[in-house]
Amino acid sequence: MPNEAYFPNCIPTYLLDTKFQSTTDLDIQGDVINACYVGAIWDDKVDVQMLIQGIQSAESTHFHFAGKIFSQAFKDFITSDFSENVTYHGVLPFDLGFDLMLQCDLGLMPFLVNQYTDSMFSMKFFEYISAELPVLTTSIKMLEDLDDFSDCFHVSDHINMDEIQETILLSGNIDTAKFFLSAYTYEHRIRKMIDLEII
Repeated sequence: MPNEAYFPNCIPTYLLDTKFQSTTDLDIQGDVINACYVGAIWDDKVDVQMLIQGIQSAESTHFHFAGKIFSQAFKDFITSDFSENVTYHGVLPFDLGFDLMLQCDLGLMPFLVNQYTDSMFSMKFFEYISAELPVLTTSIKMLEDLDDFSDCFHVSDHINMDEIQETILLSGNIDTAKFFLSAYTYEHRIRKMIDLEII
């Protein structure tokens, strides 16, 4: 039907403000690469074993996590002696979670590839780009719809220093990609639904 459309997740327009800057000191180390994952971690969505192995192998990267952790294996790991390069910031309100992104160097999307993630479209991706973070991600289905942002994410089945460095090299492409973010805002989405007479 002509008034049907597929709409992925979107972000608030204020995240597109080029003057948006971090306002909270979250004790980020400046002498290492800082990677972040902001969101819930549970075993049906996140490749926890890949994440743990990546943290262990990329010792010169500091990993920051914020959000509810449902995975017992990941809870056990981040409280162990083997996670010295990990900071868990707890469950943060959205503004502090975005502040964390602003202070890091890359965003992580270490998702499993399964029936659940095949139907998922993570708003986290657009938040990372808004915070000017290149994204290290597994090969999930939603990436097929992100051609405008293909220069801003690196796809890999591993997290290690080589993959992290490859991702960091994409940082220079973020400004161009941010131009396309306006099509993924609530305001743009509402205007399009009005034009299509959906609402």
